[in-house]
Amino acid sequence: GKSAILGHVVSLANADERPGLLVQPLAYGDPGQDSIAANLNVRSLTTQRVAGLLDGQLSRNTPGVRLLRLDDGDRNPEQLVGDLRAAVEGRGMSAPVVAIDGLDEAGAINAFDIATELLLPLSRFARVVVATRELPSPEKDGASLVNLLTKGQSSGTDVVDLGSPGILAQGLEDLRSYVVRRLSDRDPRMAAQPVADLVAERARGSADLSFLLARLVCDQLTEHPLDTSGEGWESGVAASFEEAFAVDLARVPAPPHRPRTDGPGFARSVLKALTWSLGAGFPMDEWALVAGLAEPADPPVTEDDLWWMLQRVGRYVLQDGESGQPVYRLAHASFATWLRPPFSPSHEVPFDPAALVVVKALGERYARLLDDGVPPQAPAHLWRYFWGYAALAGTPGLDLLRSLAVAAPDLRADVASAALSVSSTFGRCFRRAEALPPTQEAVDIYRELA
Repeated sequence: GKSAILGHVVSLANADERPGLLVQPLAYGDPGQDSIAANLNVRSLTTQRVAGLLDGQLSRNTPGVRLLRLDDGDRNPEQLVGDLRAAVEGRGMSAPVVAIDGLDEAGAINAFDIATELLLPLSRFARVVVATRELPSPEKDGASLVNLLTKGQSSGTDVVDLGSPGILAQGLEDLRSYVVRRLSDRDPRMAAQPVADLVAERARGSADLSFLLARLVCDQLTEHPLDTSGEGWESGVAASFEEAFAVDLARVPAPPHRPRTDGPGFARSVLKALTWSLGAGFPMDEWALVAGLAEPADPPVTEDDLWWMLQRVGRYVLQDGESGQPVYRLAHASFATWLRPPFSPSHEVPFDPAALVVVKALGERYARLLDDGVPPQAPAHLWRYFWGYAALAGTPGLDLLRSLAVAAPDLRADVASAALSVSSTFGRCFRRAEALPPTQEAVDIYRELA
């Protein structure tokens, strides 16, 4: 898959992860250590936040990697591109390589904004590698995300389409080899090759999710082998992600410390909580808090509950790191779509009503920490992303963030960011009179902070 390929290249460039990948000789080109200056998964991020996070990586004081002078605060997209241009053209610095994963997962509107306002200008002074699924333009003008990224670019712009016939054919052979490798000698009753042929046949013509489904199938059959010598064994092999997920959920027992809890329902709630996470994912504390909102009458969800659940459905969760702490998100965007169908803003309902419950819970946690004297920057996830959660809930979320900024003035810039996001949503939903006040508020705040 796209993320796996890009992630592998990024890991080869990482000094800590590289040695584990070089145990075996590489059968392909080596990008080289420190060859990638910045990498980012942009799921659920705005253009401004992407620019800020890239700025942090391009500016960090690491030998051989520090590319831009440090400055107060994050650069906006224009400042980032301008300073990079000065470094490349003015100081003769080599154009850095920037890897962007999951552009489509930023959402259709944000994805096109990130591409237009940041990635395309950045590509004049950096080599930008983007992993994305194709998206139609939200303007319904016939444009597409990949065409936008490549239109007018130099002849050095390459597009690797994992859905092209040649790559799909090779992918099917790789898929068969993968399943055979995973299942061979697991159980004498289970022949790996027929299972591999079945999985490959079902995946024929699909570039999306085939390896993901194969991994889930192999995980399940490793734990619960089947007898391939009898008739109808094929029904024991999940044919879709939804089927594989349903099988895994059905096998989750009630947690021993929650004997009256419905195991499958609890597992679903814990995973569904991750659909709300922004950035690289939720830290444990925020994950537990949001997971507990599904059944508020039950005992609070604890870190022990999450660890217990990860042992049963951990294959659907990806652990990452951000701001020096482990964070967790769903392993694929399709999982989120199935667990919580995307909300579609409309003139009548521009903001997701379900978001307010999540925002209130996170906001109350942030307020408690601030009341205890914790600096607003210390809960790193909330410091980076609470403005984004607040914007999801519209005006009530913005009110929550304003109240936090009274106690912590450092959050004033985040109020402006959230206000602009809320204004943009109102504007897209043709509620332009309501879009004007938050825009004016953002302008006033930026003038104060300038």
